[in-house]
Amino acid sequence: AKARKVDHALALFQQMKPNGVRPSSVTFGAIISACCRVGDVLSAEHLFNEMAVAANYKPRIPPFNTMMQAYTYTKPDRGRVLYYYEQMTSAGIKPNSHTYKVRQANSRLVLL
Repeated sequence: AKARKVDHALALFQQMKPNGVRPSSVTFGAIISACCRVGDVLSAEHLFNEMAVAANYKPRIPPFNTMMQAYTYTKPDRGRVLYYYEQMTSAGIKPNSHTYKVRQANSRLVLL
């Protein structure tokens, strides 16, 4: 996924389920990040939603930050940034320095 071979990464990800391998929060985070890295925010959002309802879901900060970053730089949408921020804080996750950096950049974009 880091080599921008997102199609191959998605194919491997899709093969996990029929083979009895449940993706973890880390696996979901990696594939969401890969989608965002190539600008496929819609797939990333779909995967994020799938992750959030997975039986073994444990909220972690990276996927939230990734989605906020995607909606700040790739497909600017302040409402979506705020949505993921609220989802993150509702899940009991405290923002980190990267979260604040992305939100600050998003605020500047709105002012432009």
